[in-house]
Amino acid sequence: RRAGEAAKLRVEDIDFNEGSIFVRERKNGRCARLPLSPRARQALQDYLRPRSESPCKEIFQNAPPPPRALSAASIGDIARAHLRLRFPSEPSHCSHVLRHSFAKCLLDRGARLTEVGLLLGHRNLRSTLIYARIATKELGEVADNYARFL
Repeated sequence: RRAGEAAKLRVEDIDFNEGSIFVRERKNGRCARLPLSPRARQALQDYLRPRSESPCKEIFQNAPPPPRALSAASIGDIARAHLRLRFPSEPSHCSHVLRHSFAKCLLDRGARLTEVGLLLGHRNLRSTLIYARIATKELGEVADNYARFL
């Protein structure tokens, strides 16, 4: 479903000056203006630079002409293929792992659950708590490894 959000992103949704992107059709039914990191902003500029004037306004398009927006399924397939190349020994290559990785990185860097939930588009904090379990499991492993020192 979240690949569907990416499939509907349009070039006009990016504000390179402000460093943000407007996501109008989220799973939770709400729109959001989300920040773009300098690295993401540069990647989008590099990705869009070689594109000629196209009647297709979506950010993610097929390569051979005529330009058409990629479907959510195509975006998911591309993500899975890249994950398979990058992590060949992993048994599952679901593109949703990118959301979990993003959430974990945010938590590792000190983001609060409410902030993570806002960026992930959760209506309810309970949905975000799923991502907190990752951190709790790691804390348990640390506690087990150092229990003898406590």
